[in-house]
Order: sequence, then structure tokens, then C-alpha cells
Amino acid sequence: RFASDVTAAGTALSIGFSAPLIAAGAAAIKAGSDMESLTMGLKAVMKTSEATAAEMAKLREVAKLPGLGLEELVKGAIRLQILGNSANESRRIMAELGNALAVVGGGREDFNEVIRQLSQLGAVGKVTKENLDPIIERIPQLAAIIKEKFGAEALGDPAKTFEKLGISSQQFIKIITDELAKGERAGNTYKNSWKNIQDAATNAAAEFGKTLLPIAQRVLDDFLTPGIEKAKALA
Repeated sequence: RFASDVTAAGTALSIGFSAPLIAAGAAAIKAGSDMESLTMGLKAVMKTSEATAAEMAKLREVAKLPGLGLEELVKGAIRLQILGNSANESRRIMAELGNALAVVGGGREDFNEVIRQLSQLGAVGKVTKENLDPIIERIPQLAAIIKEKFGAEALGDPAKTFEKLGISSQQFIKIITDELAKGERAGNTYKNSWKNIQDAATNAAAEFGKTLLPIAQRVLDDFLTPGIEKAKALA
């Protein structure tokens, strides 16, 4: 009886220690896989591994600013560079948009939507109300900037107004970036500090996870996949 109790206790302890370790390893592998995907996406526009690594390091620094996260920045950089912006221009655009959002309490979801609308605006080559209104909804200070520089009609019928002025969507993005840079700066809050701590933990997990990816792939190829195939054959 005593021996079986000891065995049961040992098994319980083993499971108690192993389960969290397995879960942590799985989370690290996922974080590493996600980071690998982001890096590959960035490399598509940066072209070389060296340029990609250098840009990723710069984006990590920008991610420390209020309202921004590394994943959102990498995806935003890809979209903006596809539109023809340089890596430096893309970083500056995103930093100013993130700051403007942080000033009014916006977050990462808002940033993603603003970048999405700017990408669509840039792709069609002109400023449309359909794309501009969702941006102003999230960055309301833009309404005052546009009204002051281009008149109230630019808010009512932006496509007509900016076409008349000969301002393309890319020129418009540069103008609003320059104007937002003159605005109020978002201070470092407890919310942003906590966000940076979470990001640092995620980045550390991703780096650890990347070292586990080859092992996980080998387990999948050598053990799990053959096992599944054998089970199917027996079914």
C-alpha cells in the first residue's frame, strides 16, 4: 500500500511538473514560429537577411513607443513598403500614427485598421472618403489638420478636392505624417510600460522557441506523422 501510494504521488508530481513545462515549450514554439513568419514576410520587402535583421532591430525600438507592437509594425512596414515607401519612411509614418493614436487612447487594433485603410488608399492612388473616414474616426485630430490645410470640402469630398489640388495618396500620407509630427506627444504611461514588459517576454519566448523549432519539426516528421499514418492504415 505504501509503495503504491509513493508511486502514485511520484506520478502526480511528475505530471504536475511536466505539464506546465510542455505547455511553456509549446507556447515558445508557437511564438518562435510566429516570429519566423514575420521575419520571412519582412525579408520579402527587405530582400536580404542582413537588411531584414537590421530593420527588425529598428522596428523593435519603435515598438517601445506608446500604441505600437512589433507584430503590427512588421505587418505595417510590409504594407507601406509595398506601396513604395522606403524602410525609413515606413517607420516614420508608423511612429507618428502610433503616437497620434496613443494621444487619444487608441491601441493596436486601431493601428492595424489605420494601416489597412492607408494601404487601400495608397493602392488606389487617390484619397477617398471611404478610406479617410475610418482613419479620422480613430485619429480625430486629423480632421482639424485637413480642414486647416485644405478646407472643409476636403472632408466632405476628399477625392474631388485632392484631385483638384493635384495631391496623390502618397503625397497625402507624407503631408499628414509631417503634420502629426508637430502635434502632442504621448507620454510613457504604466499601460505602455506593462505593454513593453509583455512584448519583451514574448520576444524572449520567440527566441527560445526558434531554437526548439528544428526539434519540433523532427518529432513531427519522425514520430507523429508516421504514427498517424499507421493509425489510419489500421482503421
